[in-house]
Amino acid sequence: MGVKTVPKIPVAITKADVRDGSPFTFLKKLTGKNHCWHSNHEGESIKMSIESAVLIQTKEHFERFIAEEKLYILYFSSEDCNVCQAVFPKLMNLVEDYPVKVAKISIGEQMEIAGQSLVFTVPTVLMVYEGREILRESRFIDFQKVERTLNLYMDQVQIEMALDKNFLAPNKA
Repeated sequence: MGVKTVPKIPVAITKADVRDGSPFTFLKKLTGKNHCWHSNHEGESIKMSIESAVLIQTKEHFERFIAEEKLYILYFSSEDCNVCQAVFPKLMNLVEDYPVKVAKISIGEQMEIAGQSLVFTVPTVLMVYEGREILRESRFIDFQKVERTLNLYMDQVQIEMALDKNFLAPNKA
């Protein structure tokens, strides 16, 4: 499978362009597509979903996000962390087929959220289900463990939905 090439767009992205969202939001506006291709350090092309990543910019935004979602992933990173920049596209590629939202949090900008979450190193991945932390991976992220945990909880969600459906279904006696 060959590497997809993305034509270069002669546009400079400034901080003003991404102030109200992530660079992916800007790329979506620019290209009209819901994904983009990122080349990792091994030369592999990774398709990244634009809409699945939420950039947390305020504590209120964070609180609203965690209140609305049942299963979500918090990705803590730093702008000057090269490992973080390499790990994030892999995480987004992994969660692409799951109904889970990822919130990206910069520890430099959101120190209070990082401290409340007991995050002291980056990258850190926290997976939360119904308000409870079910997975924490820091520094060296085990993507197989992340995928196994996602699969376990997807099975749990399907079982809960089936039980709710049977509970709500009228009795046929």
